Amino acid sequence: MQEIAAETVSSWKTVRRHLLFMKIPLRTKDRLINEQVKFGFQRIEGQLLKHESEQAALDKIRMLKGQGFSIRQIVEELNRLHIPCRKVGAQWHIKTVYNCIQQSTLKS
Repeated sequence: MQEIAAETVSSWKTVRRHLLFMKIPLRTKDRLINEQVKFGFQRIEGQLLKHESEQAALDKIRMLKGQGFSIRQIVEELNRLHIPCRKVGAQWHIKTVYNCIQQSTLKS
């Protein structure tokens, strides 16, 4: 709504009122359209499913961490092996690997 408001030089309240008037559904917090999906998963037709190649990357991260690699060493190894991260053509970064490790730790 804020983007529409900025484009039309209107307040978001005005945009909201007109969307409701035209019976255009508003997205709710539990059904965000572009909700960030955690690494290792993908959303297909509204369902959260495992992303096989990303799951393989997570397995490699867990294995390297279990072998005592530091986060920086894991990043270097993933980039050396050309293991793809989510963004095509991008390289792994410390923060990305850190977030993957934190995500895995919370699940265990």
